[in-house]
Amino acid sequence: MNIFMTNASGHVGMAVAAELAARGHAVVALARSDASAERVRAAGAVPVRGELADPDGYLDHARRADAVVHTAFEYAADGSERTALDLLAVRRLREAVGDAGHLIY
Repeated sequence: MNIFMTNASGHVGMAVAAELAARGHAVVALARSDASAERVRAAGAVPVRGELADPDGYLDHARRADAVVHTAFEYAADGSERTALDLLAVRRLREAVGDAGHLIY
């Protein structure tokens, strides 16, 4: 199964990506920096450079996947939650997977 993840470099996302890869799934994951890309590779996934705030940069990967796992979440510089960004990402990912797709949040 081909899986697209919005993050596989954080604590939760890295554990999920590693388990999926260990079970034989092909995992592609969004990474916004070189350091994040290295952590994605260490989890057994293929990094795709991009930003959660720029869905057009990663939605093609979501459309081609059998399932999408959304584990990304961003905080503002002041520590507040960027819930509007998360809502945008979830809506766009849901559109990308369509009615027959799987979005795990």
